[in-house]
Amino acid sequence: MIGTSLGPYRILELLGSGGRGDVYLAEDTRLGRKVAIKILPPEFAGDAARMARFEQEARTTSALNHPGICTLHDIGTHEGRTFLVMEVLEGETLQQAIGGNPLPIDRLLTIAIQVADALGEAHRKGVLHRDLKSANIFVTDADRAKILDFGLAKLTATVEAGHMSSMPTSAPEGQRTRDGATPGTVAYMSPEQARGQTLDARSDLFSLGVVLYEMATGRVPFEGPTEAVVFDQIFNHDPPAVIEINPRLPTGLVRLIGTTLRKDPADRLASAAEIKEQLEEIQRAPGSLDSILPAEHVSSTAAVKPPPRPDEQLAGSTSAAADAVSDPGSVDDHAAGTGAVPD
Repeated sequence: MIGTSLGPYRILELLGSGGRGDVYLAEDTRLGRKVAIKILPPEFAGDAARMARFEQEARTTSALNHPGICTLHDIGTHEGRTFLVMEVLEGETLQQAIGGNPLPIDRLLTIAIQVADALGEAHRKGVLHRDLKSANIFVTDADRAKILDFGLAKLTATVEAGHMSSMPTSAPEGQRTRDGATPGTVAYMSPEQARGQTLDARSDLFSLGVVLYEMATGRVPFEGPTEAVVFDQIFNHDPPAVIEINPRLPTGLVRLIGTTLRKDPADRLASAAEIKEQLEEIQRAPGSLDSILPAEHVSSTAAVKPPPRPDEQLAGSTSAAADAVSDPGSVDDHAAGTGAVPD
């Protein structure tokens, strides 16, 4: 592909590969700018009905004009392969930025406010993400958060302008494992999405809660050696208390994370705007970035040992551990530190 052209786009280099295609750095020869091009797998173009729905969602996504949403410039087809043209981003995914460790509270709040604001804008335009996770959030070198992959997370439901989709959501295509599950998404799914029920914005808010938990603790709240265990955690169990993993979290943030992860959508906040408002209140509160415990009770050097993970509680699961889904998303598309649309 290097050196070839897709219409006006000249391919310069491969940025990364993932389960849903290859991402290349390219030049738009008409405008003289660099873009990122993702070439989707051949099966996308082989299904006319699926492509029609995808193009409809792509048009909706392209109408989203927000600094916190990765811009979709164009879509096209070349030799039977569908491609997307995105803005080029330099930095790393939020998953990479977390790296298994809690983010500093001030950075956590700054990124979370940006993500909530962008998600709220998408919801106001009638667009559900359906696959929000730390690997689908890019943090630029300027520490600006950008949500990626709108319209790719779920290609089997339509979104009409101004209205939320009421189509039941199932596992995204292209991320199937041997048993038909989706390891890249399971750990961030809301209970209603995991059950294939109808979705509204509150499903995305649950996924945002998982991301908040991950930023606050360095790990996702629902883990296990198999997807069945993860689903059981999502359906039937509360996650380990964030305060037990990171005692320095502000009380307001602890409460907010707990609210976003409630099993019943009716018990969650109603909108991303409400989440943003609460995050801003936490950020403004005097002493909000200080420990909620007296300093003498929290060692400044010792790490807080998290509660046992579900897979650690299962005896004799050494073979199953190899299939763990604790890494809930591929970041292959960002191998070069520059990305457009992750796997």
